[in-house]
Amino acid sequence: MALATSDNLKYITSFKDRHGKRRFYFRYHHQKFKLPEKPGDAAFHDSYARYLTAVESGALGCDEILPTSTAQSAGLLRGF
Repeated sequence: MALATSDNLKYITSFKDRHGKRRFYFRYHHQKFKLPEKPGDAAFHDSYARYLTAVESGALGCDEILPTSTAQSAGLLRGF
């Protein structure tokens, strides 16, 4: 089975930051959501699947927050 690359995943963009590290984002309707790790990693594909499901269900772009990881979820909750 071939590893997925950002070239064959819908809504994925990437760039190299000032430190030379490649960063991946899920872009949809002028919104940009940072994805963890890189294509081929489990965390990346879990987050990608959640965002893709949200697009297909119409939830993305609403006021609903979709954290990419449990660490981000904990960070969101800590702020309250």
